[in-house]
Amino acid sequence: MKDRDGKRPHHEYTKFTDDVDPQWKAVVKRCGSDVTYALSPQAKGKIERPYRWIQDRLVRIAVKENLTTLEDMRTALRSLVDMYNTRWVHSTTKEIPIVRFENALNGNYSLCKPLPKGIDTRDLFCLVFKRATDGYRSLSFDGILFRLGFVA
Repeated sequence: MKDRDGKRPHHEYTKFTDDVDPQWKAVVKRCGSDVTYALSPQAKGKIERPYRWIQDRLVRIAVKENLTTLEDMRTALRSLVDMYNTRWVHSTTKEIPIVRFENALNGNYSLCKPLPKGIDTRDLFCLVFKRATDGYRSLSFDGILFRLGFVA
């Protein structure tokens, strides 16, 4: 239990997995959205089913077409993913995935939106560290002390 030693004088707190957001989750939050995890095996399977299906089909294609190099497999995978996304009707939604995505964008049902002007993806996917200044307007990062000037 992580809080059991909180009242002892020589307490050293260690962060646990759920105490720290992974970088991708922090990016999603900075974009103004939130993350919802699938809680049931059925919901997880809805996401994993297409990928297992693609993996199974890719193996069959490799055997049928005698693909032996990694580059041949990459080409076959790209082709298979393109067919899945742009031509085949999805078994659950009964729609072609790219058509469904475009309809969601046009109907404003999607969280995928263009970035505001002046925002660069390199700014979104950067590492962020929270720091506080001390009483002398200084902070340290990676063992280096930075002194901040006075702003009027």
